[in-house]
Amino acid sequence: MRAMIRLARSVCCAALVSAGCASAPSASTQAGSSAPAPVDYGLRVFGGSAESSVPAMLDAISGADYILVGETHLDDQTHRIERTILEGVIARRGAESTVLSMEMFTRDQQPALDAYLAGSIDEATFIERAPPWSNYRTGYRPLVETAKQRGVPVIGANLPRSVQRAFGMKKAAAMDELTAEQRAWFPAQVYPPADTYWARIEARLRDAGHGHMGGADAQGRKWSVQNLWDNTMADAMVQAREAKPDAAVVHVVGGFHAEYGDGIANQLRARDPDASIAIVTIQPVYDLRGIDASKSAERADFVVYALADARGPNAGTLGVTVPGELTYRLAAPIASEPKGLLIWLGDDETSSADALTHWKTALGEDVMVAVVEHPHRVSTADARVSGRWTWPDTYATDAGRVASGIDEIAAYLADRWAIPEDRVVVAGHGGGADVALWAGLYADAPRRVVAVAPKSPRRLAEAGIPSEPPKDRSIVIGGDAEAMEAAMKTLELAAVPAQVREVPDVEAEIRDGLGLDARALSGAPTQVRIAVDTPIARQWARLHIRIAERDGAPRTLVVDPAQPPTLRVEPKSFVDGKGLPLAPGPFGGTTILVLPPDLSAEERAAWTALGEQDVLKKRSRFATLVVVDDAQLGPKLDALREKGKRSMLIVPAAFVVAPGRMDEVRALVRGHDAQLDVHYLPGLGGSWASALAADASD
Repeated sequence: MRAMIRLARSVCCAALVSAGCASAPSASTQAGSSAPAPVDYGLRVFGGSAESSVPAMLDAISGADYILVGETHLDDQTHRIERTILEGVIARRGAESTVLSMEMFTRDQQPALDAYLAGSIDEATFIERAPPWSNYRTGYRPLVETAKQRGVPVIGANLPRSVQRAFGMKKAAAMDELTAEQRAWFPAQVYPPADTYWARIEARLRDAGHGHMGGADAQGRKWSVQNLWDNTMADAMVQAREAKPDAAVVHVVGGFHAEYGDGIANQLRARDPDASIAIVTIQPVYDLRGIDASKSAERADFVVYALADARGPNAGTLGVTVPGELTYRLAAPIASEPKGLLIWLGDDETSSADALTHWKTALGEDVMVAVVEHPHRVSTADARVSGRWTWPDTYATDAGRVASGIDEIAAYLADRWAIPEDRVVVAGHGGGADVALWAGLYADAPRRVVAVAPKSPRRLAEAGIPSEPPKDRSIVIGGDAEAMEAAMKTLELAAVPAQVREVPDVEAEIRDGLGLDARALSGAPTQVRIAVDTPIARQWARLHIRIAERDGAPRTLVVDPAQPPTLRVEPKSFVDGKGLPLAPGPFGGTTILVLPPDLSAEERAAWTALGEQDVLKKRSRFATLVVVDDAQLGPKLDALREKGKRSMLIVPAAFVVAPGRMDEVRALVRGHDAQLDVHYLPGLGGSWASALAADASD
């Protein structure tokens, strides 16, 4: 069920706003054989809350007068199942007693549909006269071709686009401007939508891109395009059955129009109260295991969960679903059962390894810590390869996948370590806080969510409202109340308890959620200064602060480029090789420390001595340490390549340097890096902190 929810979020536009997903009609389509229909491949069928089968479903629905088949418009397996349903109804009712009705064609396109089905025009002419949706070739052509081969009428049921535009702009006033031809396409009577239906619309369609759905008042709802779609499609279906009273009308439509007996079903009951209606909804999922079908009976007579293995054309691309994983780093108690689980999502461009060190140090050995890796790799301004959580154009999909992954991580760990359900905390900072909030709205696992300084809270303001509120959930948001107002409205609508307030100590919030005692700090805080303001600089500084606070005295981070930093590295901290980063590679590599230009002669000599002694050999016989200044860097790389060395990690000999300094270092490397595998770190702050934390825990 969790996987189903994630996918449903990402394709809600397809399910709810059909015109939006079909806004780019295809100018032409290729002829060819129709794709084969499935039997029982990659799907599970539930009738009510009991598992069923495709044949049993077809037996049950074929006796209905109207069969509503709800879909997400872009899923390939969905379209195959729709063809199976059409062929199953034809087999049970007969072609002469079956009608195919489609949201994907409009009532003004009916003459072209009729002519093509009758064979009086070819397919190219049909496509020219009735431009279909952009995914017609992969999605809906098999249905039309099946109907044509079997002699089944096809009804273009939807409201023509010209009429949609008129009512979208002028609402009820557009009635006075309809031409006689347009009035013939329009339903004779418009019934208002059900309150329950509109409540679901308002919960789902919340971003500005769907403002055309109408207002909150009764007249705005009645004359909204959404309601006019439902009225028009129901009117077309009833007229089709009046023309063939013994027929079953199979209507293919976006699932939101049909589910819960609302939308089109209500409009059919208003026009044909004695008719029987069967509702099938097809739900793409990533995983058929562990489906919670307890709510299936409310959604439809039958819910078909189908593996989402391929997507049809949308915005110029098609897609296939391939296996993937969400990686994470784990610290687990060695000799005891964990008292709780923290799932941490760091800010964009921070290090998961350093975050794990931080939270192991902060929470001790009795708590399990899972630090989730950013799923999207990026090159940062300070020359690192790091990651981010989302991209702007795929935000909902990206955040939804991580939220689903959080559920899987929690389920996996809780199953093996017997972690109490009320001791699972999901927390994040910056970009990670945005995703933590998404998990707070949609995921099942977290009981407490702590989101500190979210970067894009407006994204939560655009999110759809889950049909079921999360249980036993509380959210604490560290941020500005005014900036979080719209996001808080979403959480309020979803019935998720949340509060916005200052969070000066994120660890205290996490410890409270895990049921741990508060740590004791006393005295006036000491300033810890850094001069560089980058995500990794702040992360390293916070890690050093947390290690230093083991003495019981509080520290405060200050970022001030105008003041000398208090966090500085010195050669004496690395004489045993600890705290120096290793170059990547299975057989080791070369770590190159680049000295700052302004070092004193004494400091330069001390750093140079580390290289001459090659102190990294004390840690690994495969590792090599080289210490150079700017002028020596390029020639040294050439010399190392001549010796057969390939993997290089270039690091300024400083706690952290600004991106501008890293640009200078990279410029010195350019032209000397042929056939070398070169990596960069903007300083020694993270590796030094990890060594200090390890020493403190020994």
